[in-house]
Order: sequence, then structure tokens, then C-alpha cells
Amino acid sequence: SVPSEGDSLAYHLPIARSVLNGSVFNPSRAGYALEFYPGSAELILAVLMLGNVPLNLYNVLGWVILTFLCFILGRRYKLEVPVAIIYAVTATTVMSLFRLLNNQTIDIWLAVFFTASWILLKSPAKSLRYFFLLGMVIGFLIGAKFSGPVYALLLLLIYGRNLFKFLTPQRGIAFLIPFLIFGISWYFRNFYLTGNPLYPQQFLFLPGNP
Repeated sequence: SVPSEGDSLAYHLPIARSVLNGSVFNPSRAGYALEFYPGSAELILAVLMLGNVPLNLYNVLGWVILTFLCFILGRRYKLEVPVAIIYAVTATTVMSLFRLLNNQTIDIWLAVFFTASWILLKSPAKSLRYFFLLGMVIGFLIGAKFSGPVYALLLLLIYGRNLFKFLTPQRGIAFLIPFLIFGISWYFRNFYLTGNPLYPQQFLFLPGNP
């Protein structure tokens, strides 16, 4: 079937299209200026558009990945395989997830990025590849939604101390490159264009879209 959910039509699909046509760097200020919302999850939607993949599979793909990641998370906490399967299935078959499967909202993908970040932070490593991957998933997390930085901060407050034991300048750079590209860039774009990193929402003394 074709996309029909309200928020998907209002701004998730337009953001994905703006990635493909280049207007993502100069979002429309018409109406509620919803194209100023961060769009890291819509990058995946744009790839599906580019490949002519039916767009109602967007969240189905995210749901499958989230189920797998929840299983991996369970194993990281030393759950036996049957218990980890029960945890993963229980966590991903609640109605609040199932009702999102045939639309293009980004909450399932937000959970994907959160869980992937959690898995990586739970077991830090010394390799540049690890820090690059961590920077990418945390970047996607904060770039998926304005609430993303709160989730990332929560994870870093709990697990950051273990991570800093392995941090070197080279590993820091490996982390920062994808973190800035996929995460911070959305807020920098908004600040550069409007003076407010969270535009169109009002932020402290910075005005939003009236």
C-alpha cells in the first residue's frame, strides 16, 4: 500500500525527498516549518526512495533490526539464548510498535539507534573501527529527533566512564567525524539559518516558528 499516515506525509517523506534533491540544506519555512526537524532517520528513508523500495517497508525493516538488537542486548547482559529471545520478542511486539509498522515515522529507528548505542557502550573496545561505529550510531541517535540528545546523554552518563578509559586523540577523531556528520550537523544547519538549533521549536530565549 502507499504511505497515508499524517506525520509521514507532513514532514518525514518531505525531509527524505529534500535529501535527494539537495534542499535539505535550505528547508522550507512554509507552514509549521517541519522540514527543519533533524533527519538522520530520513536518510534511510531516502535510500529506500532511491531504490524504489515500497516505503511502507521502512518501519518493518527497522522493527526487524530492533528485534535482532534487543536479542544481542540480552546476550550482552548474559541472558541465556531462550531468555534473550523472549526478551527481544516481548520488547518489540507491544502495540505501540506494531501500530507504526506501515508508516514512515521515525520512533522505531530512534529505538534502533538507542539500542545499538547501548550495546556498543556496554562493551567498549580500543579499535578505531569501534569508535567510528559508536560515533555513527550516537550521531544517528541525536540526529533522529530533538529528544535524541537526551537519550544519548543518559547513556553516556551511565556508561561514559568506561568509554573514556580507551579514549585517545585518534579514537576521538574517529568518533567525532560521523558524530558531527550524522548528528550535530542538523542542529548546526538550524543555528546557521535561524539562530536557533532547535528551530522551529522555541529554545530558551531563542524564538521558534510562531
